[in-house]
Amino acid sequence: MEALGKIGGDGLVAFNDGRKNAYKQGATEFLMTRNFIIEYNCGVMCFQCYACDFSDTESDRRARRVDKFIWAKDAHVDHLWEGTKRKPEDIAYKLAAERREGQQQIFEARKAAGWPDDQERILHG
Repeated sequence: MEALGKIGGDGLVAFNDGRKNAYKQGATEFLMTRNFIIEYNCGVMCFQCYACDFSDTESDRRARRVDKFIWAKDAHVDHLWEGTKRKPEDIAYKLAAERREGQQQIFEARKAAGWPDDQERILHG
């Protein structure tokens, strides 16, 4: 929580999942404050428009856009992500791989539209 103080006590704190260039690629493991979710993340923790991938990436990009992102480099969270020897044999990874191209298109369209606040809000201010 010390990291939040560096961004005004409100935002997204990204953990180090051990990927090379994880800071540049985007956070896959993080905490968000309630106010950040309400003010900058459409009132949701996960975006309904994504079936599997990219919800985390959109939250990361939204936080960076408004300077509410902090990288907690020394806070390690092991993420058994696709493409490593540590990847679990899990149906979720297989389903995500099958849907990735379509999910990427949704992500790119939302990015081009400036991250619209068009999701049904779960949290309200």
